[in-house]
Amino acid sequence: VQSYLWNRSRLVMTREPYTDVPSIHIRNFIVKDVTLEKLVELGTLDGKTAELLRLLVRHHASFLIGGGTNTGKTTFLYALAAEIPEHERIRTLEKEFEISLRERLGGRRNILAAREAEDVGLTMEEAFKPLLVMSPEWIIVGEAKGAEVAQMVQGALRGHDVMGTMHTKYRDSFLSDVVDMMKQDGRIHDAADAERRAARAFNILIFLRMVKDGGAMRRIVGEVTELFVDEEGKPRAEPIVLWDYEKKTWCFTGRRLGASLREHLLSKGANPEDFRKLGVWP
Repeated sequence: VQSYLWNRSRLVMTREPYTDVPSIHIRNFIVKDVTLEKLVELGTLDGKTAELLRLLVRHHASFLIGGGTNTGKTTFLYALAAEIPEHERIRTLEKEFEISLRERLGGRRNILAAREAEDVGLTMEEAFKPLLVMSPEWIIVGEAKGAEVAQMVQGALRGHDVMGTMHTKYRDSFLSDVVDMMKQDGRIHDAADAERRAARAFNILIFLRMVKDGGAMRRIVGEVTELFVDEEGKPRAEPIVLWDYEKKTWCFTGRRLGASLREHLLSKGANPEDFRKLGVWP
């Protein structure tokens, strides 16, 4: 089937005394070649939300995609990456090569994939640093789990646009989870300052969930939220789009994009009218 391009497996074997009996666990990762339009067809999001995300990608907002196990974070990351204009320079970083954007997106794209190489002491954190000197317009991190998050924050604050996924069960724990991972670099981080840095680094949070629809489970975008620091220096997360669990549909909250994000989008060639049509621009 064309939509199933890459099928990766991870094998875990156990034996006594770690487990009471020997076991073999095979976890299959099936990464779909999807577009935002395809995700609309699948009911993961609606057309209006897809158009908002498309505009935000094309005008260089930075994204953090979160959700629990099997909520489709990597698949959604690919759909967003597919919206990046073909001429823009992309660098990807993963523990294992799974996104494979160069092969999957095709064309004449400038894409280089990097990965952790534990055998030579190149951790995700260390592997991130050389990417910054390659002048990428985008750095895409397959799944952030540890100290590399501090590098993601630093890279975004220095002008690189970043996309990444992270495992988190609740949207309310996004910032605290980011700070916990930043602290894994062994440095001393003031929690309040780290939250402010993260809120400035990532413009948009996308939270994915599994919801029961009829008798089946369905992946949906639970919310699209703008992350920013307010005039009092406090990190804020303001939802732009929310899933209505009673009506089982999406609703725009009426929130307008903040001044800092609007300025950034304009500097990248955004047309305010495109956003006004969606009700997210003053």
